[in-house]
Amino acid sequence: MKSLRKFEEYHDEKLTFQDVFPGKKDVWVELSMEERSKLKHEVFEIIDTTYKSVFPEGHVRIQKEDDVINNKELVFWSAADVDEDPNTDIVIFGSERLLNGKSLGYKISGWGHDGSREGKRGLIQQLAALLQDKGKNVWIEVAGSPAQILTHHNFNINRVPKEKVEEIFADSKFEWIEDENFNGFYIRHLSDGSKTDKEILLGNPNF
Repeated sequence: MKSLRKFEEYHDEKLTFQDVFPGKKDVWVELSMEERSKLKHEVFEIIDTTYKSVFPEGHVRIQKEDDVINNKELVFWSAADVDEDPNTDIVIFGSERLLNGKSLGYKISGWGHDGSREGKRGLIQQLAALLQDKGKNVWIEVAGSPAQILTHHNFNINRVPKEKVEEIFADSKFEWIEDENFNGFYIRHLSDGSKTDKEILLGNPNF
């Protein structure tokens, strides 16, 4: 069986999701280092395609296939196959964040999908599920259309309070977007003089 081979033997072999997780359809699985090594070709392809459709440079942390296994900060990986073909259709990845030596949980760093309706829908549903689950301590700083979707009242995802956001990003200065009701959106001014887009922090950091 392929699963009995040594880790190194998978390093350059192109496998599909169904090769690695036979029979698992519409089921999200967390990927170990070995499983990421087996699926790095597919995982990189959907991440790169997703980000290059918006940013010409792609995802800043995932520039080549080996970044899927070699980026040591990205320790949270979850993927699914949601259609008829055997390939990986969706992936979500992130890093563990610490504050004063204590884990805040996992900050989502990015995702990828195959461009299909099923892939896009499955991505949003899983993002929402992760961010709604108070036991998982998953959170995200998000802008643009994903922020508008995830802040829709149908999802009822926690908006992290202002004082907690400022505690997490203590090295930033904040321009809070105020309206008649606090909505949680802000622009962060970074120490290097740059600033972010209008963003919001959603989910359940571990305080």
